[in-house]
Amino acid sequence: MIDKLRKEIGISSLSELEMDLWTMMREEFAKMLSSLLEKIDQAIFELRDPGRYASDGFVTRTMGTMFGQDVSFRRRRYRDCDTGKDVYLLNELLGIERESQVSPALTSLMLTQAATTNSYRKAAESIAGFLGFRAVSHETVRQTVIRVGKELERVSAEQRAEPQGNRKVRRGRRHVGTFAKEQEKTG
Repeated sequence: MIDKLRKEIGISSLSELEMDLWTMMREEFAKMLSSLLEKIDQAIFELRDPGRYASDGFVTRTMGTMFGQDVSFRRRRYRDCDTGKDVYLLNELLGIERESQVSPALTSLMLTQAATTNSYRKAAESIAGFLGFRAVSHETVRQTVIRVGKELERVSAEQRAEPQGNRKVRRGRRHVGTFAKEQEKTG
């Protein structure tokens, strides 16, 4: 009787049902995120300063997400009339890095797992264990750590070079105007 019901319904176990539902949710998530990103891009187009940002057509972007589902979406490229450079206002608004192939949330997850496990391979395996499938390779984790590390080095160098009052911060040294040290009296 049970076998007949399983065959009629087309599902053999709760595990199979969960995995099928998880797959459907991931696919719907990708569609919804893509649609939402394109709607935000349209809102940016309508609200931007057209004197400064001239639309220069659409470019399709694909990136991996925390759901392990790649998301493709069209966004506008603009010419910044003040600087003459190409910009993607959607990227700037949402903090999407220009060269990254993964979403900021997946980047954060990879960095956290890489730091926690102290291994690119173990980080990728940990993410796969969490999601139930392989979402990223250990090489993707490694490349992400390297890219973010270089960005942190660049920002740190810029901060060290910025003047603080009348002094410049030099090579990681901190200049303090006043320093007081407390000491216990003995005896």
